Amino acid sequence: MARILIAWEFGRNLGHIARDLPLARACREAGHEVVWAVRDLRGVARELAGEDFALLQAPLLRSGRVNAPPVSFADMLLREGYEDAEGLLAVLRGWTSLMRLMGIEAVVHDYAPSALLAARVLGVPAMILGSGFMVPAPGVPSPGFFPNAQPHALREAEDAFVANVNKALRGLGVATIASLQDLYAQGEQVLTTFEELDPFAPRRQGRYVGPMYALGRQTRVDWQGGGQRIFAYLRPEVPSCEELLAALQAGTAEVICAMPGLPEAWPARFPRLRFVPGAVDMATLLPAADLAITNGSGTIPNCLLSGVPVLVLPHYNEQYLAGQRLQAYGAGWVVPGKASTPEYAGLLNRLLWEPAFKRQAQAFAQRHAGHTREGTVRTVLGMLEGLLQRA
Repeated sequence: MARILIAWEFGRNLGHIARDLPLARACREAGHEVVWAVRDLRGVARELAGEDFALLQAPLLRSGRVNAPPVSFADMLLREGYEDAEGLLAVLRGWTSLMRLMGIEAVVHDYAPSALLAARVLGVPAMILGSGFMVPAPGVPSPGFFPNAQPHALREAEDAFVANVNKALRGLGVATIASLQDLYAQGEQVLTTFEELDPFAPRRQGRYVGPMYALGRQTRVDWQGGGQRIFAYLRPEVPSCEELLAALQAGTAEVICAMPGLPEAWPARFPRLRFVPGAVDMATLLPAADLAITNGSGTIPNCLLSGVPVLVLPHYNEQYLAGQRLQAYGAGWVVPGKASTPEYAGLLNRLLWEPAFKRQAQAFAQRHAGHTREGTVRTVLGMLEGLLQRA
């Protein structure tokens, strides 16, 4: 038996927990002890109620600049708080203390670079688990998120990241890093997506295993009509969400909309839509859906595995980049910013009636027909146990 830490440091929603929970359960069934250190203790405690895992608050940095989109992964981490070398040193002391006190023997990183740094300090093996966006692409400096990223901006971000990390590492009396790539090369990289949807494909390192998401509480909902069917999984703060809902309200397709944080007034404003104020069991809905709408990048591969084209309303860079890959593949569309109700009506009409989108989604499903969540979890558990044995 090993004691394994699942670490979630950055990121705003519970998709991280949905990705990690199946692995945590598999570790427990295999006889390992799982400790969680998470960003949102309240939300995770609600999702993991009854699971009987040890649950701790992750040491957190204070976020910095938010005035403009980050140009690279290194720049994004600077904005998450890595601009503050003194604060980073304090957080690293917190992570290393947590790992020592809990007797951690392996770390599963889910967008938790400070936990990865602490594992490096202590010599603890690490598995870097995440979407294509959450596992930075190789390259020095860290590659840009967008084609128009200026080389000097990428170099400045890389240099600032490395300088601040090394200042903190010297404060702990340990060896420094040469680059962001140097940090992420230390662990086993496991990508819970497919190469077709990875914004930074192709890669020299990392294994694509596909999605393995599962939330603890999911509402069972069934389709009622026999016409066209649209499944939406959205958050109300997504740009122009109300304009999209108005377009769906004016249409004729049956719509089921899962919406965490659903505003109280919206069901009355859009009475033709069936709202669910939380997660739903997508496995019962997607096989019979004609279109899926989401802002979450983790939902996209699950939709395509069911042969369903996707409309993406991004809220963060990760979601936009995933939507771009989807659109380039030809199985959906991404809305880069706000759109009007008539514009959404036009997009919905295209995605529902132009056969090319459905053909590409079905081709994706056929290509990955052997994928199952259970098989993916077994694969990842085997990789984690192999990491422990080598250590």
